[in-house]
Amino acid sequence: MQPAASPSSVRPSRAQKSCAECRRRKQKCIPSAPGTPCNNCVKRWPPVPCIFPPQPAPKGAQHPSQRRVHVFSAKAPKVPVLPSQAVPTPKSIGGVLSSINCLQTTRIEATSRNNELMDFFIGYVSPNLVSIDGRDPPVVFRTLMLPWMLQSPLFPKIALLMASLAQIREMRHRPRNSTEPLLLKSKVLKMMNEAVAGTHDRSDIWRCVIHLVVVEWFWGDDGSMWAHLRGLRDLVASRGGLWALNDPLFQSVLILADYAIACCFERDLCVLEGKKSGAFLLPVPAEYSAYLASPVRAHTKTFTDLEELLVLPPDTAKLLDDIRALTVAIAEAAAQPTTTASRAQIQSTAAFIRERLKATEEKDLEELSSELSDDDRIARIIRLAAVIHTEAVIKLQPLTTIKMNRNVDVKLDRAIKVVASARWKRMPGVFLWIMLVAVAQPTSETIGDFDLGNEEDGRRRWLRRKLGAAAQAVGQEEFGLSIAYLRAFWLVHRWIDREGKQEDEEGEEGEHSERGNPERQE
Repeated sequence: MQPAASPSSVRPSRAQKSCAECRRRKQKCIPSAPGTPCNNCVKRWPPVPCIFPPQPAPKGAQHPSQRRVHVFSAKAPKVPVLPSQAVPTPKSIGGVLSSINCLQTTRIEATSRNNELMDFFIGYVSPNLVSIDGRDPPVVFRTLMLPWMLQSPLFPKIALLMASLAQIREMRHRPRNSTEPLLLKSKVLKMMNEAVAGTHDRSDIWRCVIHLVVVEWFWGDDGSMWAHLRGLRDLVASRGGLWALNDPLFQSVLILADYAIACCFERDLCVLEGKKSGAFLLPVPAEYSAYLASPVRAHTKTFTDLEELLVLPPDTAKLLDDIRALTVAIAEAAAQPTTTASRAQIQSTAAFIRERLKATEEKDLEELSSELSDDDRIARIIRLAAVIHTEAVIKLQPLTTIKMNRNVDVKLDRAIKVVASARWKRMPGVFLWIMLVAVAQPTSETIGDFDLGNEEDGRRRWLRRKLGAAAQAVGQEEFGLSIAYLRAFWLVHRWIDREGKQEDEEGEEGEHSERGNPERQE
């Protein structure tokens, strides 16, 4: 009788440690904790099953384990943990690039500068795109949007461009190579042109183009931004239109960007141009978190009801309710021809609100002292934004052309920066309205790509980035709600522009008729 084999003498068969997807892609599989997908599969987008082959039972085992195939869903992929707003320091060469280069992406040269830029993108740029204070990005972003961006074969180089521009614009960082942004931009455009000319997946290309639009809008050149946006419109049209695309996340981001940019410049929509833009809206939930409430759209609760939740003084809450009533009335009027009487009624409502604001105007225009609390500052900022908003309605002049006395617009921008971003994060819907008013103020023409010496240009770019973050902060909760907010404010722009032109035409007709009437001339 042969002795039983001891556990130490049992030699297991050679096990296959790679999952099926990594073997198919001929990648080195990096298993993670037992019972979870490997480190490669959790990053893949679209999600794929992570299937490990059955492991053979050890020889001589008394009770062989059953052969099992473990399939792990990657619907909620793991992504790098995004730190707070602190700027990440460069890591050893490899770092995050090792994880990205093992994917099916355009390979990035493993240099210390590229590693620094990619760390900066993941740690600072990407969370600040969707979070007002750059901290605690929403779960939707961490589990869907960031993998959706990084898993694109073309996107990593765009991420380097974003990081380089953000360091220069926001951190005043001067790279050793002063032409770094231009070199990165030329590489990105070359890469995009090659992809368009080749057999590359077009769905991936339009994801990259929308990010190029964002790059130019936040940090670059307005002319290039419009060129990219028109190119994206043509690309979408060639695929049968927006709703023919089988990419809900891209559709949401594109519609939101189209409305946000149209509000910023007070122009017609670009991608949805020539169509009934309302037909492309995403559904708005009947109920949503009260802290998302905004004065541009009706809500089941008034701001007076939300005083405690949003930490607002009673008079400020009443003001927001008045602004909401005015905005809702204009948005409804914008959908149909407006009579002279209805226009006068809307203007009188705006004038009533404006008259009430004169009581605190002197105090609001003073420089904010350090003794004031953030709650007091926010009350002043809301009043300043209401002054600008109502003036545009009363005078029927677009925000991008109206001339405000005593630099109200500049003082509004400075006041916004004084309040802690974490405080604005508690009321993203209100903050979005404030940014929509502030960002459309008169600005100088774009000087050129990546100019660093113009203070006005820097102020404008900062407002745009905060507007985008506010829209995304609401959108990460409910994309349909964020788009509805932007559309409501855009309708206010369109109504002011339309009625202003109509009033000018009526005035010209009145002058001509008066000149042609001999009795009036006498």
